[in-house]
Amino acid sequence: MSRYQKFIANQPVRRGVVLISLVFILWLARSAMSTVLLTFIFSFLVIQLINLIRRHVNIRPVIVVIPLYLLIIGGIFYAIINYVPSLVNESIHSVNTVIKFYTSGAFDHNEMIQWAVKSVKQMNLTGQIKTGLSAVLSYAGSIGSAGVTVALSFLLSFFFTVEIDELKHFGGLFLKSPMAGTSTTCATLP
Repeated sequence: MSRYQKFIANQPVRRGVVLISLVFILWLARSAMSTVLLTFIFSFLVIQLINLIRRHVNIRPVIVVIPLYLLIIGGIFYAIINYVPSLVNESIHSVNTVIKFYTSGAFDHNEMIQWAVKSVKQMNLTGQIKTGLSAVLSYAGSIGSAGVTVALSFLLSFFFTVEIDELKHFGGLFLKSPMAGTSTTCATLP
């Protein structure tokens, strides 16, 4: 018996090597882990919906997936079109109100406000505000990165769920291959 055949015959060692290999591959792909996990979450939710609908009506997954994803994309665009302009207008209004207050004559002649401004200058609060604003800008950049991750995961889950029947068949071929070993404990795909 060759070393390879002994390795295949020894099920606990084979499973251990597979587990260690998977952990190593996941460690190498840790930068893409959020994309992978979000893809699986989106796919799981859509597959559950497909299975729920298929219990009552036997239809192909593509007939459920495409309208569902179009509905989700439409909802996202609706929210962006309706809520983002309102958010921008309110932000501009707030900034204009603050600027108008600081440029008004009441600000220049109020002794309490002048004392507060002098105290702020002495405490170096301006430097702290700059540090805080740079942190806010870095958070905004990470929000953009998270948005790209969610969009990419959404797209990948679409392709995965559209072809779910073919993927189940493809996975079943691995169980029937000569490389599957002699183990009879392999579970079949639902």
